[in-house]
Amino acid sequence: MNINKIFRRLDVNTYYSTDVNIDNIDNFFNEIDNKKTWNKFPTKQYLNKLYNYKRLAIKNNDNKHMEKINFYIDYLESILNHLNSLQQNIFSMIGTIFIPLSFIVGFFGMNFRSMGSPSLSKGIFTIKHAQHKLGFIFFLIITLTIIFYIKVLEVF
Repeated sequence: MNINKIFRRLDVNTYYSTDVNIDNIDNFFNEIDNKKTWNKFPTKQYLNKLYNYKRLAIKNNDNKHMEKINFYIDYLESILNHLNSLQQNIFSMIGTIFIPLSFIVGFFGMNFRSMGSPSLSKGIFTIKHAQHKLGFIFFLIITLTIIFYIKVLEVF
């Protein structure tokens, strides 16, 4: 079995050399089990430490801990994938709000006769209370987008 093929997914950005000892692996498993919240960087650090344990177990032909190490590697990778998808959902929500807003602001910011209001001599914002109407529409779009992401997609 080629060890280099197994550890291709090792994240070199968060890799840190640790002195892993197979004797204290049960304490490490208890630490993972008792952790309540996860962030991206500590998850990568725990994952890299598990890869070091796996490398040590392969080197020593220790099949006793290999199944549990593989279980925790899969567990932490699923947590990391969940954290990445949550981050992507947040960026999608921000993009959903601000890309249409920037288009509308860019379009209605051009107060020319040929841009949206050919009958008006001074542009679109000569309509009485147009800013308030557009502000209400923007607020409504933002509110509905946030409700959609929270309720339907269950982001949080």
